[in-house]
Amino acid sequence: MRIDINKWDEIWMRVIHLAPLPSLSNVILDLSNNYFISISFDRFANLNSLVTLNLAFNNIQGPIPSSLRNMTSLRFLDLSYNYFTSPIPDWLYHITSLEHLDLGSLNTESNNFHGIVPNDIGNLTSITYLDLSYNALEVEIFRSLGNLCSFQLLNFLSSLSIDRNSFSGHIPISLGGISSLRYLRIRENFFEGIISEKHLANLTSLEKLDASSNLLTLQVSSNWTPPFQLRALDLGSCLLGPQFPAWLQTQKHLEYLNMSYAGISGVIPAWFWTRFLRTVDLSHNQIIGSIPSLHSSYIYLGSNNFTDPLPPIPSDVAQLDLSNNLFRGSLSPMLCRRTKKVNLLEYLDISGNLLSGELPNCWMYWRELMMLKLGNNNLTGHIPSSMGSLIWLGSLHLRNNHLSGNFPLPLKNCSSLMVLDLSKNEFTGTIPAWMGNFNGKFIEIFPGDGEITYTPGLTVLVLHSNKFTGSIPLELCHLDSLQILDLGNNNLSGTIPRCFGNFSSMTKQSNSSSPFRFHNEDFIYAGSIDTAILVMKGVEYEYDNTLGLLAGMDLSSNKLSGEIPEELTDLHGLIC
Repeated sequence: MRIDINKWDEIWMRVIHLAPLPSLSNVILDLSNNYFISISFDRFANLNSLVTLNLAFNNIQGPIPSSLRNMTSLRFLDLSYNYFTSPIPDWLYHITSLEHLDLGSLNTESNNFHGIVPNDIGNLTSITYLDLSYNALEVEIFRSLGNLCSFQLLNFLSSLSIDRNSFSGHIPISLGGISSLRYLRIRENFFEGIISEKHLANLTSLEKLDASSNLLTLQVSSNWTPPFQLRALDLGSCLLGPQFPAWLQTQKHLEYLNMSYAGISGVIPAWFWTRFLRTVDLSHNQIIGSIPSLHSSYIYLGSNNFTDPLPPIPSDVAQLDLSNNLFRGSLSPMLCRRTKKVNLLEYLDISGNLLSGELPNCWMYWRELMMLKLGNNNLTGHIPSSMGSLIWLGSLHLRNNHLSGNFPLPLKNCSSLMVLDLSKNEFTGTIPAWMGNFNGKFIEIFPGDGEITYTPGLTVLVLHSNKFTGSIPLELCHLDSLQILDLGNNNLSGTIPRCFGNFSSMTKQSNSSSPFRFHNEDFIYAGSIDTAILVMKGVEYEYDNTLGLLAGMDLSSNKLSGEIPEELTDLHGLIC
């Protein structure tokens, strides 16, 4: 019998009382995707025939209901994405029929199970799926699991996720004895030591491995051939270098690869550039040489020592990060190659290089762009007219170049802008009144099809260190989403508008984080968040994850006169 009460989109309930159920067998109870705060199971505490219980994606608080201990036939239990805060009860590990146990989440705002993982976890000998991720569990978990592996009692375990806890210690070689393991995620813990060939020797079924953000070192021979064929590998922040791992050439089905912060140096072998990986992240290494071609959809090669020439961008690339390298010359060869296909590029970061010359006038080929970062280069000239075709552009960073001319008129058409940073350039003239039009609005995605989306409006406006003159336009007061306004170090005159006290986003505490975030829809999280640099008392501070929590205003080093409006005191939490 299946009882399915999920996805009650229109109903909010505090407590659900289920009536006594008749004598049934193989009962499946699905209460997921609701808004339950608590659930009473007393009326069917003796329902021994319950085999599946799904309470995921609710708001249930407190400890796990003790009445669950009587459900000795449970094979599937999902308590993920709730607000449980107690230790995991020992009796849970004595429901030996469990095959699927999910107590995890994907963020720190959900479950917060804490305490020690006991040896009793070894009773779950039928388990195939175990997820304890994003909690506050501790102790050397493999001290318990390791003994089980030695006795080959985990023959059925295919998925183990214990990421984002406080587990520590070394990875036991016996973990490699679980030949049934397909998915292993241990990221963001405090594991340390060596992972050798012996750790991986018998993992013949392994498809996805995520050991990132630990203190681990992978030590294998140069001619090692793994016993598995991976689809996803994340070893970010693990030590792999200095040589590029040659064994990756044996992985014929690899689609996701993260080896950022891995201590890799030297030149990437030629065979790697001919492979198609949906996502590749080799950022924050010491890799040298050029990039002959790009064959991935999501490419993160920032913070290395790559040199010319800039590679052409294939039409199917969605995100490309080449920031903080040693690229020189013009952007035109990279961007102005016309193709018959629609370019899908949404995110482009080439900041922090040695690029020079004028911005190319071929932005009409890149209409899907949503975030563009070209700051910290040596670019010159005016903003080209074709940049006005970027109607989906939500974030534009041009800081610290040598761009000039009046306030860029083409940006008037970029009605989706949320973050605009033109600081440390040579722009002149007045700040136009039309800047006040960048407030929240609904936009039709494809004219005529009725599908619309909402853009919240300009959140960050940074014009610091230019040569703007004239008065501050009153129209800026229409920017009700504005959280950061930096007009410092210009030649602005006149008074501070009193209506600046009406910036509603500066008067309340925000619960959001970054105002602009991209997610790579891949096997393992990869994402790009927006940044902003604020100048406070002459010191630059860069914010990324907490950008959406800030409210700041800088009008210093101008020629403003008159009194400071009393209304500014209503902007609570303002950083000035």
